[in-house]
Amino acid sequence: MDPLGARLRSVWIRVFGMLRGRRAEDEFQDELASHIAMHTEDGVRAGLNPEEARRRALIRLGGMEQTQQAYRERRTLPWIEELLQDVRFGVRMMGRNRGFSVVAIVTLAIGIGTTATAFTWIDAVLLQPLGGVAEPNRLVTLETVTSNGDWVPNSYPDFIDFRDQLKLFDGIAVAHVS
Repeated sequence: MDPLGARLRSVWIRVFGMLRGRRAEDEFQDELASHIAMHTEDGVRAGLNPEEARRRALIRLGGMEQTQQAYRERRTLPWIEELLQDVRFGVRMMGRNRGFSVVAIVTLAIGIGTTATAFTWIDAVLLQPLGGVAEPNRLVTLETVTSNGDWVPNSYPDFIDFRDQLKLFDGIAVAHVS
């Protein structure tokens, strides 16, 4: 099996193991107990007393707790289980302190809403000021220059004339700059 297939199979087995839950744990406990019993019987048949045979059987299997922990870690995805435990704990705590929970949730909602509004405004006004212009690199500024070289501001009647008479432009807009 290729490495990717082996990893996917491993993840699938772990997810399935999480869904089986307590029943898989009970089955493993029964299987572990039967292995200890078989190894203990082998030790007794070899001439050991029952306590010593059981002790050697546990040593041979690596200890009860260590074996159970190793099985749990291979059977599931520990970080998902820890996350679920944290969520359950958080929900229980919120249920005990309802007033504090409501204040915290409302505060978070207002903070998130305010932040989203601020960033939307900053994006629309400061970062993309020409949002309605398809090709901002084709914008031009019309200015009036007198015969002696002085620049004079355009008036509203000039704008009307430009709008009505200049057919080279797709559109004309007015901006007041002080």
